[in-house]
Amino acid sequence: MDEVFKIGLIGYPVSHSASPQIFGEIFKNNHITKGSYHLYPIETLDNIISFVLEHPNLIGFNVTVPHKQNILPYLTSISEHAQKIGAVNTVKIIRKNSGISLEGHNTDYYGFEASMLNLPKRPNQAMILGDGGAAKAVKAVLTDMQIPYLSVSRNPNSDQLSYEDLNDHDWQENTLIVQTTPVGMFPNVHDTLNLPYQFLPNSTMAIELIYNPKQSLFLKKIKANDCFFMNGELMLQKQAEMAWEIFIQS
Repeated sequence: MDEVFKIGLIGYPVSHSASPQIFGEIFKNNHITKGSYHLYPIETLDNIISFVLEHPNLIGFNVTVPHKQNILPYLTSISEHAQKIGAVNTVKIIRKNSGISLEGHNTDYYGFEASMLNLPKRPNQAMILGDGGAAKAVKAVLTDMQIPYLSVSRNPNSDQLSYEDLNDHDWQENTLIVQTTPVGMFPNVHDTLNLPYQFLPNSTMAIELIYNPKQSLFLKKIKANDCFFMNGELMLQKQAEMAWEIFIQS
């Protein structure tokens, strides 16, 4: 791309994000000299259309918590994949004389799929902590891989478990725990979810979507049980690479 352009991340908070560094590497690897990546801390999406109009060089933006589902009503179109998941983390901006169009996509699917392929073995089942936009992508990947899962929420519906339920849970061998919530994310590094870590078999595996800090209190407790664990760095990298392809496609 020869013209000057911007890409960004909207969410709240966003100051912890590694996306500027990752996209900086993408720009470097693709010999892009006129592109830049920006963090936009946006608490609500009430003025998102005005925001896009006020940034004429913005070609698209990534979406993080708490807006992966909140963004849906503002989109002109949603990819089939994102529609199936019910959440969007990548928005491409189409600018024409008649106005702007916002295309919604979900690249979290590809990022989490890459993480799954880096596990030491195939899980027998999974337990998903949290029920936000990222959890929806996780569920889609697990469904496509035919791995059964349970979902845990602070406000569970009839199909979910509460964190209190986990105290009496029969933990099976080769269970994958996927931590999709922001609990323990910088700067709240001393927070963690209330799990009975002491009962986890050492065949348990864990993927946490947080990547700052690199090893949260949750992962430290998993590590203490001599279990395999992975943070969200690989997922972030792979979803960013896919988002870049979406941003630049004509």
